[in-house]
Amino acid sequence: MCVGDFADETHRCVTACPVCYIFTPENFSQLLSGEKIELGLVDLFVEIAQIGCRFCEQLCALWKTNDEIFQSGNKVSVRSQEDAPPGILLALLFELREPLTLRGTNQVTGSTIVRKYKSWAVPFGIYTKGSELLDRFIVMKPPDPSVIRDEVFDGFMANLEACLSDHKECPKPKPDQFPTRVLRFDEDGSNRVFVHESEPDEQGEYIALSYCWGTTPQTKLLKTNLGEFSTEGIKVNTLPKTLEDSIIATRKLGINYLWIDSLCIIQDSIEDKDKEIVNMANIYKNATLTISAAAATDCGQGFLEDRSEVQARLDISMCLPFLTTADEETREAMAWVYLCADPYLGHKVKLFSDEVINSRAWTYQESTLAPRLVIFGSGPPQWHCKENWRISGLRIHPGNLPNPEFTSGVMKFTEQDGRTVADQTLKMIERPAPPQDDIGLWLTWFPVLRNYSQRALSFQTDKLAALSALAAEHQSPDNGIYAAGLWKASLPRGLLWRRSSTKEDGEVKVTVKHKEHPLNWLRTRLFDISTSAELPDSSTWPADYVAPTWSPMASRDPICFESAATQEEDEFHTSLVEVNDVHVELATNLNPFGRLNFSYLDITGPMCSITWQELTADFVIVHNGEPFRYWDFIVPDDPTFFWKMWAKYEPSSNPQELADTSVQDPIDDGDYSVFIGDDGSVRVHMPGPPVPASLDCADAETSFTLIPDVKQAVIDALRPEILEDGSGGEADRTVENLARILHRVGMDPPVEVENDDRECEFWLLEVERSMSPAGLVLKRIEGDVFARVGYFGMNRSLDPEIVCLPGRVQVRGRKTWNFGRPESEDAWNGSLTRRRIYLV
Repeated sequence: MCVGDFADETHRCVTACPVCYIFTPENFSQLLSGEKIELGLVDLFVEIAQIGCRFCEQLCALWKTNDEIFQSGNKVSVRSQEDAPPGILLALLFELREPLTLRGTNQVTGSTIVRKYKSWAVPFGIYTKGSELLDRFIVMKPPDPSVIRDEVFDGFMANLEACLSDHKECPKPKPDQFPTRVLRFDEDGSNRVFVHESEPDEQGEYIALSYCWGTTPQTKLLKTNLGEFSTEGIKVNTLPKTLEDSIIATRKLGINYLWIDSLCIIQDSIEDKDKEIVNMANIYKNATLTISAAAATDCGQGFLEDRSEVQARLDISMCLPFLTTADEETREAMAWVYLCADPYLGHKVKLFSDEVINSRAWTYQESTLAPRLVIFGSGPPQWHCKENWRISGLRIHPGNLPNPEFTSGVMKFTEQDGRTVADQTLKMIERPAPPQDDIGLWLTWFPVLRNYSQRALSFQTDKLAALSALAAEHQSPDNGIYAAGLWKASLPRGLLWRRSSTKEDGEVKVTVKHKEHPLNWLRTRLFDISTSAELPDSSTWPADYVAPTWSPMASRDPICFESAATQEEDEFHTSLVEVNDVHVELATNLNPFGRLNFSYLDITGPMCSITWQELTADFVIVHNGEPFRYWDFIVPDDPTFFWKMWAKYEPSSNPQELADTSVQDPIDDGDYSVFIGDDGSVRVHMPGPPVPASLDCADAETSFTLIPDVKQAVIDALRPEILEDGSGGEADRTVENLARILHRVGMDPPVEVENDDRECEFWLLEVERSMSPAGLVLKRIEGDVFARVGYFGMNRSLDPEIVCLPGRVQVRGRKTWNFGRPESEDAWNGSLTRRRIYLV
């Protein structure tokens, strides 16, 4: 039985254990110098694990995650981590490798032997609990699961003092920009806090709280209790645990004012909410500190409890002796070394970006705008500012923590006539190296929208408001007017976003309504249907408007911007779309970046109509997952709308979905290949040089009709209709397991409905003109009023049947980008005419 007693630092294991007695002065010296220590065959580890060695059992369990390498007869060794500073041990890699294979080639000068093997290594963090003998070589110490210790807050106060006095890159708080209200603490440390309404010229230091509300009922500031909370105060022990903990933490940091949205904004006053949301950027930018309750999913959980995930890592650590000698009869323990299967030892349980607080939309701007952030996450508390990043209790910079991703490799030795003439190791990192947290970094706007779209909201109507503080920070004369999440300066290319999803929705259930309103799909795009599914039969515009269909804020799913969105104009890439007008109707003039009543674009651009049958024949409809980069494809903004179309009208088959054929690489050097991808590993074989983009586009034959009130036109189009039977009811037909239809498996017959020409009519608006056009899929609402339903990309012209990928060449099916017209370079351009439309 393998025993490691942490209290008494004792250890015993079977004598034959290949790993429990490795720490001797000789072996330790080898590890410090970067040498590898051979530990025998994996079979011995399996045998000792069965006897009862916990360490061998842990190693075998980790190695089993790679069945290809965890095989009888493979060798085991241990080495230090490659990226550790010289003379320092941060982690050990226990490496398992397959037997050497030999490949010989006879040459005139002798034989050449190439030896290769694959390896799989698992990292273990290494630490001591204090050792005069080893601490200069093993600098890591175990984290403390307790986060409420005085040492934690003393460290934060020292970091704060250094930041305010020495950091040039960190903005200093402006004491004259005090929030409208803050919570004030009594100097006697009583169990009450008071809502303090600041004077016009009042100054002071305050801390802001960033947290998830969740579902726990909480005390809120209301019109009716504002006076009471100001004079009599609020009992701290009546508040949700997260709010109570924030008061404790603020007092420990020596600051007397705290800003919490639920207690400093009047929650039943729309006017006060709008006013304070506009001021949100200043509130977080000018806070002395912002506390992030990052791991709490609900305000009732708190954030000052002991960290169980840290304790769990310490509990599985192995205590091994540092021996005087390898001799079994004379060896004695001089010190004790601990090995943990988490190379971070629990100092870094999660990246801040992976904490639950970053799943919520409102907290995105809070953490991004805060110049100084104290994070209470799943692991030990962290300090972040623009010039410093510290983890409480960690003696080294977090960026120097061991990289656990050096876990496998292909090694190659070449020998000639019995001597090594080459030694080459190709490291193969199985997963991307852990990213460093980028809290507070100013990002360009499109990445902001992409990151923001991955977060959840309780109410979709808050989509614009929850980002308004960040938008206010990005405003500039060069950006122009702010329109539903996009700046005018980014148009029209800012329209080239699409839904991004790698999830498989699996079994789908869709209800096809024979007599439903033909524009019900538009209701679900424009409005928050969780609050109102129907538009009232009047001229009243509902209050649950979210965003126009062309805005990324209208998407209920994560979005991404295609490369064409940031493409600079040149002779090969251009856009013929002209933005005539950007119409924005604000819900309140207090916040020019917040909620909208309505918005539309008046644009002129190349368009063509296309039927449902042509659409499904010429494009791959990507309902979920990501499109293949050389398809002509459409990504629906709302897959449900396309699923219903799929169920009602049988789609055409698409030859682009045929299986690829792997062949040997026939491409010679000197061709017009385009290398793409982050590492340039994907080559597209071109038949000739790139073709300059054509600037020609004929005007449409039909004239544009000016509409004085576009919103009223949409209201009229959406107004519920009395159906033919006079009841307004709907005959439903449910199509279950539609995923089988989408994957051509056991296809059920489509719902038998008469082909509706208008319902089957779609339009394509070209935004990017190049060898790979891209743009929007539109549906006509009425006359010249259109709405967006998807994104299209046409990449088949980049792929004349051959794509070279690492290790293979793919031969694609025939190109279909010409929509069945005679193949020519002008087939696509010739189908387009310039039209002026309203896009709502």
